[in-house]
Parts: sequence; C-alpha cells; structure tokens
Amino acid sequence: MIAFIKGRIRLVKDDFMVVESYGVGYKIYVPTSLIEECHKLSGKIALHIHHHQTERSNELYGFKSYSDLEMFEFLLSVNGIGPKAAAALLSTFKGDELRTLIIYQDEATIATAKGIGIRVASKICRELSEKVEGRDEYEGMRPAASTPSRQALEALVELGYNQIEAQAALRMIPRSITDPKEKIKEALRNLGR
Repeated sequence: MIAFIKGRIRLVKDDFMVVESYGVGYKIYVPTSLIEECHKLSGKIALHIHHHQTERSNELYGFKSYSDLEMFEFLLSVNGIGPKAAAALLSTFKGDELRTLIIYQDEATIATAKGIGIRVASKICRELSEKVEGRDEYEGMRPAASTPSRQALEALVELGYNQIEAQAALRMIPRSITDPKEKIKEALRNLGR
C-alpha cells in the first residue's frame, strides 16, 4: 500500500494532479486548496497518501500534512461520507481547523463546505467529536471566539436570509477572504444585494 509519494507534478486538473515518481505517473486526488497552491511548489511535491480501494474504484488521495490525511480518514469512518465529500471538507478547512470545529460542534460552519449540508455536518460532529477530542494534543483546548465563517453566517441570518441561502453564498467566497466583514460583503454580492 502506498503511504507517501515524492515527485514532480506533471499535470494539474480541477481536483487531481499527476505526480511522477521514479518514472511512474500517479493520479492523485487532492484538496482544491492544494491545486490553488501548485504554482508556488516549483514543480515538486511530497504527499501523504490514502489509497481508497472499492469494487468499482482504486484511487489515491494526497495531502501535504499528515494531520490532513488523518482527518480525511476520520471523515471516512462516518457512515455515508465518501472520499469526495471528505476531500470537499478538506478543500474548505485545514485538518486542524476542522478538528476544532468538530470539537466545538460548529455545525453551521462545517455546513459551509461545498456539498455538505447541516444534516451531514451534524452527523460528522456527533460521530467524530469523541474520537477527535480524545486525542492528547487537543485536550485543554478552549473555544475561541466564533470563527469568521460562523460570524458571517450569523450576520446573514440576522439580515433575513435563511441558513441554506447564507451557506450557499458563503461557499462561493474565495478562501483568501478571512475577515468576517469582507465575507459578509462578498456573500451579499453573491446573493444579489
């Protein structure tokens, strides 16, 4: 089983890249945040790999950090969450961010990930909070102030939008926008105001 690949990026598409290592090209699905980062990587990359094999498919999923790989595998343990949904979550949040959201049951922020609704976010929090919270490195963590996405979501709901509309508008905002006020402005543009 492949656990790690280091090589040269030969092709980049919307949700995967082809990495050549010792003359072999591996098609590896990666979070979109990593696709966006490719121009900074000078053609070389090292990825932690999850080999996902079923009767119908045989796919590789790659992550820059072991923490993201571990979170991906936690997500796959949730009944009904497949590799595409898990990859979508890790395209929106880094592994450590997602752990924090799960520990503090921030379903609304998790639901802002593409293709993840509030029911799925609730299921993720319910099924993973004990697994994630039991990790030594997360003991003693205290809730921080509400996340920027959560603040933006709450503001949009206060303005009269329902949660589904607000989440959809927030999903369209580039990850580079982190200020809650800017998120709200962009979301209002997406909503047509």
